[in-house]
Amino acid sequence: RAEVSAAHERARSARREVGSIETAAEEARRSAGQARTHIERARATLESHTESLAEAQRLAESAHARAEEAQAAAEAQRTVVRGAEERLRDAGRAVGDARSRAEVVQRDWHALETSRRELEVKREHAEDRAQEELEINLAGDYFEYRGLMADGVVRRINTNECAARANVLRDEIKKLGNVNLNAIDEETQLAERNDDLIAQVKDIDEARIRLATLIEKLNIASREQFGEVFERIRHEFGGQGGMFRKLFGGGKAEVRLMPLVKEVDGQKVVTDEIDLLESGVEVIAKPPGKEPRSISQLSGGEKTMTAVALLLAIFRSKPSCFCILDEVDAALDEANVGRFCATVKEFTDFSRFIVITHNKRTMQSVDRLYGVTMQERGVSKRVSVRFDQVGADGQIAATAEAEAEPEAEVAEVAEKAPPTGSLRAALAGMRVAAPAESPTQ
Repeated sequence: RAEVSAAHERARSARREVGSIETAAEEARRSAGQARTHIERARATLESHTESLAEAQRLAESAHARAEEAQAAAEAQRTVVRGAEERLRDAGRAVGDARSRAEVVQRDWHALETSRRELEVKREHAEDRAQEELEINLAGDYFEYRGLMADGVVRRINTNECAARANVLRDEIKKLGNVNLNAIDEETQLAERNDDLIAQVKDIDEARIRLATLIEKLNIASREQFGEVFERIRHEFGGQGGMFRKLFGGGKAEVRLMPLVKEVDGQKVVTDEIDLLESGVEVIAKPPGKEPRSISQLSGGEKTMTAVALLLAIFRSKPSCFCILDEVDAALDEANVGRFCATVKEFTDFSRFIVITHNKRTMQSVDRLYGVTMQERGVSKRVSVRFDQVGADGQIAATAEAEAEPEAEVAEVAEKAPPTGSLRAALAGMRVAAPAESPTQ
């Protein structure tokens, strides 16, 4: 059965191959027919081409003949062209030479034209200058001038000499510098300015003279006043009854003017001249039993007493309504504190003294004592005590306590109220109130 199937399969394959062979044969027959058709067409085309070729050969032969004729004609034309090129080159060389000559002529013409224009400008400028400076019309007088020259009336001018003279004059004018057209106006302005400056200088001279006169008057008045005050201070400080002897209980002291120091040949030299306005002030203090050569040899208390003596001498020579002394007695011993308090006591008849001190003896000698106490922790309170209101046992009188409260209220109001009036009014009020109260120290 398998073999039969295979045989059937081979038979089918054979039939398919036969069919394909038949198809191919059919295609071959159709191709052969087409080929015969193409061959016939090609034969007809070949015949046509053969005829065309023969015609082309005939045309080529005739064209070759015409080409030979054209070549001969072209050769003849080339000969003519070469001749024409030779003639053209000769003409180009001739044109170039002509152009070169034309450029030279053109350049020369431009140069001549430029020169002509420059001469024309110079001529016009010369005519204008002659018209402005000499008032001569050259254009109008030229022909008349030529006539005079022809008649021999006018001699021909030597242009070289005139040119040399013109150059000399031109150099001299150049040396004069530029011409300032506004010089007249500037001269007028400068004259006015000069007049103003002269007036100012005159005012300054007058002011200088007045100031010099005033300074001289002030110097004279200052010398007179300073001399008088200085003599009084010298007497009050170092005299027999002076403040130095009162405070120290003896000794010698002097206030004098120092000689002037001048510079001579670059060196400072002490002279014998004394000027009240220029000399310095020298203080010489010799306490009892001492001969110090400089102030550094004095103790702190002696220095303080000397300064207090000089201050009180100045205060006595020209008193003031009040005086403030701050810790003056800090460096003084007990004896000197007593002399200091006794001396200050003499001034309380016409002045008030405010003394800031921690010295017990000074506190004992005052009339009224102001202090600050802290009765409660952190709360400061001002205390005012009059010593005539304190008893022998140290108790303060009841009347003093009653008077203290209104006084505190008045002081508090005074602190709150803004200051009014001048210092002079306040001092006048203090002088008026002085008889009602006892002097304070």
